[in-house]
Amino acid sequence: MKQQKPFILTQRIYSLWLSATKFLLGTLIIWTFTLQNTLAVFPLPLELNVTNAKLLANQISAPPNLIQLVRKDLAQRTKIPLQEIAVKTSKPMTWPDGCLGLAKTDEFCTQMLIQGWQIILDHNKKTWIYRTDSQGKAIRLEVVK
Repeated sequence: MKQQKPFILTQRIYSLWLSATKFLLGTLIIWTFTLQNTLAVFPLPLELNVTNAKLLANQISAPPNLIQLVRKDLAQRTKIPLQEIAVKTSKPMTWPDGCLGLAKTDEFCTQMLIQGWQIILDHNKKTWIYRTDSQGKAIRLEVVK
């Protein structure tokens, strides 16, 4: 009988180990399918490209064509001659949504982070703060001071 006890003990340990392994493997498979289904419903946006964010952060000021678009928008709104509108500062920003964090009432905005710029313009001690995406497709006037 003494010789059978180690065998029975070893068999019980193996049985417990096998059960635990099956449980963990099953949990991993379920978790994997859940993650795949979640990514299919909520795909990761391409705009969250780390390389683009690093390029924007390393750039000293907004691209000239983007600054020109913002200056033209302000000139049209205020009838100030384009040549008299000065760029005070521009800095890279990450906006919380497709409306650049400036959604209007009942406006639908894409829910993803948007890389872009904050561009501050001034004329005769009056300041306008603009928000843009990185390509100038979305331009919003934030504040007039």
